[in-house]
Amino acid sequence: MASEHGTEISHFETFFNFAIGCDEPKNFIFFVKREANDYTKISVDLNDFKKCTIINKGRVVKFNNETQTVIEKLALQLIPINGKADIQLEFCNESDNIELYGEMQAIKKWKDLIDEAIS
Repeated sequence: MASEHGTEISHFETFFNFAIGCDEPKNFIFFVKREANDYTKISVDLNDFKKCTIINKGRVVKFNNETQTVIEKLALQLIPINGKADIQLEFCNESDNIELYGEMQAIKKWKDLIDEAIS
């Protein structure tokens, strides 16, 4: 993915079903997520974006007199400069059926990296 854009991945993280990386000098983010029998691949030139936000949608469920928050969607939302459609890098959703192991910390870290790159 990186070589297609003349870039090199200088920093990356991998998780159960996705990986995220960047070429910091050239302001590119690369994201790959495995879904069923397919892969979603997204390459983003951060020079085209003005803002990054975290989408953290969840709901509270009650089971055996205990309440738990179920994450329905955890993603980075990139808002472009030119008014085109937003891009979402979805770390997980309810259908992934996985427990979170560091994704919350990772999404905050990557948001900070992206914010620094686009400021």
